[in-house]
Amino acid sequence: MPFSWHQPWRCGCTLFRTSIASRTTFPHSTLSASSTRTKLLRIPTQRLRHSVQVVCDIRAEPTLRANSIASKYCSRHTMSGGTDIRESIAKVLRQPEIIQLREVFTSNGADLRLVGGAVRDLLSGEEIHDLDLASPATPDEIIEYLENAGIKVIATGLQHGTVTAVINHIPFEITTLRIDTDHDGRHCAVQYTKDWKLDAERRDLTVNAMMMDLDGVVYDYFNGREHLEQGWITFVGDPGQRIEEDNLRILRYFRFHGRISKNSDHDPVCIEAIRSRAEGLQRISGERIHMEMMKILQHPTCCRQLRAMHCADVLKNIALEVVGDAALLEVERVARHTSHPIVRLMALVDSEDTVMRLHERWKFTNKELQLALFIVEQRHRELSLARAKELLVRGRPLVCVAELLRYKELTDITTAIEQWEVPKFPVGGRDLIKKAGLKPSKALGAVLGELMTRWVASDYTLPYDTMLEMAQKHSTEWAEAAEAAEAERQRLEREAQVAMDDKED
Repeated sequence: MPFSWHQPWRCGCTLFRTSIASRTTFPHSTLSASSTRTKLLRIPTQRLRHSVQVVCDIRAEPTLRANSIASKYCSRHTMSGGTDIRESIAKVLRQPEIIQLREVFTSNGADLRLVGGAVRDLLSGEEIHDLDLASPATPDEIIEYLENAGIKVIATGLQHGTVTAVINHIPFEITTLRIDTDHDGRHCAVQYTKDWKLDAERRDLTVNAMMMDLDGVVYDYFNGREHLEQGWITFVGDPGQRIEEDNLRILRYFRFHGRISKNSDHDPVCIEAIRSRAEGLQRISGERIHMEMMKILQHPTCCRQLRAMHCADVLKNIALEVVGDAALLEVERVARHTSHPIVRLMALVDSEDTVMRLHERWKFTNKELQLALFIVEQRHRELSLARAKELLVRGRPLVCVAELLRYKELTDITTAIEQWEVPKFPVGGRDLIKKAGLKPSKALGAVLGELMTRWVASDYTLPYDTMLEMAQKHSTEWAEAAEAAEAERQRLEREAQVAMDDKED
């Protein structure tokens, strides 16, 4: 049946498109909408630097018009700096470590392919961080192959059929082909298989389900290459089933949509599956939510992803319960000035209490929590260059002050503060005791605080000896004033607590 479109329609805040032919087939594909057959792309690595030829390799598995598709794809994609993606693929496959692994598995009659994100990033021309591989060989067989070849082996994930080969200090994860069963929304039981397609079927997104053998042949069972080229993100098979297998795939869907999609279009079937299963995110560990959300927030497309996530009821199920249009607009404003994920996140947060609730759920690092609380505490206060300097002098980290300035769109002050050498306050408690003759007591803190205030007001020029003289003369006065101020603060806190208790009653 030929591919055709309904009229585009809106769902929530995001434009969606739908097809009457096949949900998983992307528009303008040269493949028929009903095609599910495997396509193979043959890239002769020995000729890549001198030839643009891409040939269709017809083997035991059927192929379908891959030649023209692959030629169009490869000829239109280059990496940053103008490097053709074929050169990048050739460079990876020619790595001595990859060649050694290939020889080890070939000599034992076992296949070995690159899988998942490595293939996706190679075909999209992005930098490769990790090379994950798969093989029909069992974990015990893989360990035997590697140890017999003198390669270091680490049993990193035997419960999932994964071992790590370390060659020249470079780790390579190798996983046995498997079928995942008995899902509980995050974990599953593992059943090994020899079928490459069955292994691909368990993966989350079509762009992550491609495989490449070490000759450069791409095995694409679910139109992942066309989806990657067109920027179309969709699940492998039934979206609801994929999500129920692992609820974290909801966040992964939006992360990869942000990375790969060229616009805000979403597959409506995927969004509906996400909306109806969003509560499953409440069962995901905070650490995993934190990891995915930091990646979403730091990406340039974070604003449109947050809007789509809000419309799909995702945010309220990851402890961002109160998010409205005003907060989403605030994220857009902040994101124009900083890429820091925590700072962007704070645009969605209304109070320090909300920060602490998020921390309890997401498990921020200590530095992230410090930055989050600082932004929320200071963002509504006046901020000048002098005040920014004072914050640094009083011990606030540079990253906190600089990000606060970016949050408030004070670009000129940000540049100045990052170039400023922070002076060190010259007076300490020992100086007050040994040189100013003060006795050790709680009053020392009040005296130091007052001296710091006067030193800051002098633009950090008040002489050391002058401050010691002032301490000798005014220490009692300053200590009494500090004690009175603390008593007043505690009184106000008690009154506020009483008023809150009366309101609750």
